[in-house]
Amino acid sequence: MKARWLIPLTLAGMLLPNACGSPDNYLDQTHYEVYAGETFRLKGHCISVSWDIFNEFVVKQGEDDDEFIGLHVGETRVRNKHATDFGFTVEVKPRYFYYIEPFMGWDISQDSLVRLFGLPDLVDDMAGVLTYENQGDGWQVSTSYLFELQNLVGSIMVANASAERKLYDFLAERYAIEDTEEENVKKFHRPQGETITPWIQIVGQIAHVDKYIFVLYAPSQYYLNKALEALDNLKF
Repeated sequence: MKARWLIPLTLAGMLLPNACGSPDNYLDQTHYEVYAGETFRLKGHCISVSWDIFNEFVVKQGEDDDEFIGLHVGETRVRNKHATDFGFTVEVKPRYFYYIEPFMGWDISQDSLVRLFGLPDLVDDMAGVLTYENQGDGWQVSTSYLFELQNLVGSIMVANASAERKLYDFLAERYAIEDTEEENVKKFHRPQGETITPWIQIVGQIAHVDKYIFVLYAPSQYYLNKALEALDNLKF
C-alpha cells in the first residue's frame, strides 16, 4: 500500500502553488531603484516567499509578497528568509539636492574639521562653536559646529524661512519627521542600521523662529539638548 500511494502524493506536492524548489526561484532583476514613496514589484519566477529586509527604514514590504515600497533615501539588501543566497538590493534615490547638510562625522576633532573646511568665519571658544557663513546657494545663512572636549557632538544650520518648503522636502525623504507639542518645532531622526553604505544614528530638530529656520543635528538626544542650549547664544 505504501508504494501504491507514493507517486500520487509526490505529484500532489509538485502541484502545490508555492512548492517551488530553490533552483526554480529566480529574479529577472536583482537591483531596483525607486524614490521615497514609490511602490515596485519584483520581476521573476516563484517569488511569493518570505523576505528579510536588512533595513526597514529604507524600504518596507507591501501587501503582497512581491510588492515593496521605498521609504527613505538609502540602499539596503533584501533576501529570502529560507535561502540566503536568493535576494536583491534596493536603492531609494533622492529627488532633492539643494541643501548642503552639515558634516556629521561625530567625534572628529576641531583641528581636523578646520583642515577639511578651512578657517571658520566665527569662533566662540567659550561655547566650543565654529561657524561657517553663507553655505549652499544663498538661502543657507550659516552652519555651526558644536564641540565638547575638542570632539564634534552637534551642528546647527540656519536658513532663511522662505526656504522652509524646500528644506522640509529634502529632510522628509531622508529622515522620519514627527510633530512636537511646541508650535513650529518638529523632530527628525534616522536610526543606525545595516545598509550597503553604513550610516550612523542622527537625531535632530527643526525650529521656525521669526525669519529663520534652525536645523539641529546630533548623534543622541543628550547632545541634541546641548545644541539647543548653544542655540540661545548662537552668532551668525
